[in-house]
Amino acid sequence: MTQVVRQRRLYEKQVLVIWVLKGFCAMALGAAALLFVAWVRIEGTRLGYDIALLYEQKQQLKDQKRLLLLEIHTRKRPAHLYPLLQKRLGLTSPALGQIQLKKN
Repeated sequence: MTQVVRQRRLYEKQVLVIWVLKGFCAMALGAAALLFVAWVRIEGTRLGYDIALLYEQKQQLKDQKRLLLLEIHTRKRPAHLYPLLQKRLGLTSPALGQIQLKKN
């Protein structure tokens, strides 16, 4: 074999190795892209479930707030307070002579 033929075969082998390496790199890049796409979809699904859970918790908190506000308003009503004041503090309605008006 002549020197030119050897160099030509060596060059062809190098080109083949380069093409094989390029193919492996392309496959690795494609696999990485597929993994990334799968990860994004899984994360999107997980976040969707998290959002649904948070929405449900928000609704529960709104309902609880509504009930607590109702309880506050119920306890502030004079019809609720008057018996408590009579029982705990012994307060009664004033007699006729106990009310004094202040003059300016």
